[in-house]
Amino acid sequence: MAGVWMVVALDTAIPLAIAFRIGLRVKSDFAMCED
Repeated sequence: MAGVWMVVALDTAIPLAIAFRIGLRVKSDFAMCED
């Protein structure tokens, strides 16, 4: 059962991490364009 929770955690953590990284990149690009 622990394995199922690990898969669920990864399934939610990976998209969150990707979205977070994309958000950071967009934010830094926006800051650079604003300059």
